[in-house]
Amino acid sequence: MTITADKMEAAQLKPIIYMADAGLRNKNAAFAAMMEKLQGTATPIEITNIQYAGSLMHTPQTMQSTLAGWLQKQYGVTYLPVVGQNFFPHGMRDPRGRENYFLFYFDL
Repeated sequence: MTITADKMEAAQLKPIIYMADAGLRNKNAAFAAMMEKLQGTATPIEITNIQYAGSLMHTPQTMQSTLAGWLQKQYGVTYLPVVGQNFFPHGMRDPRGRENYFLFYFDL
């Protein structure tokens, strides 16, 4: 799930996702290993985007609740995050200097 300064279509979002992916791979070996494990498989990668809503989305708990609700609605799965194992939150600024949050969750 991406939480970005502006609501973005897939074409706009992809370059920022690649930046977040590369940044997180460089700083987190467990995340890099999970992404490597997925390469060359038929495992679907789903990306959703919501617009950052100031104080409504400013806490990690609220962001995770939003992801949990989306996963339940979209796939009927229970969100069971373990930071550093199957859940990797990442924040960064985009090229325009805006805050963006990326919640990478693996349900394998």
